Amino acid sequence: MGYADNKTHKLKIGPIIAVLVFIIGIIFMTKITDLFVGTDEIEAAVVETYETQSSIHTHNPGGWKMNIEWLDLKGTVHTEGNLANKDGLDVGDTCIISVDAKTHSGRVPSKVGSILVFVMGVCFCGGSLAYAKVVFGFGNNKYKN
Repeated sequence: MGYADNKTHKLKIGPIIAVLVFIIGIIFMTKITDLFVGTDEIEAAVVETYETQSSIHTHNPGGWKMNIEWLDLKGTVHTEGNLANKDGLDVGDTCIISVDAKTHSGRVPSKVGSILVFVMGVCFCGGSLAYAKVVFGFGNNKYKN
């Protein structure tokens, strides 16, 4: 296996970034497990609403966000924030959310969202491996007889 030593000296931070992107990809790929979790729909209370700066990066033009709270089966309060407030809910209103059926302690996003995050994780892992191949020159065995 050839090792392109001159390429790694040019980009010393590149391999570190490639490893971090690969790890993030693995974490994203674990979201596929949400497809196999039983869910229940329960009510959650809106505890805070706020407006964020409107930009393309919020994926919510207008920027209205909310924080919600709900009780799990043991009576523990769970909070989740920075959720899109598409319906214009206000503090004290309730909304229906999907949670895991076993404990009601974790919110389960939509099945489509889980698949999308899984695909993004595969792309991150593939991209970091392709970058590593270019940087380290794997597969280019120039010392082959």
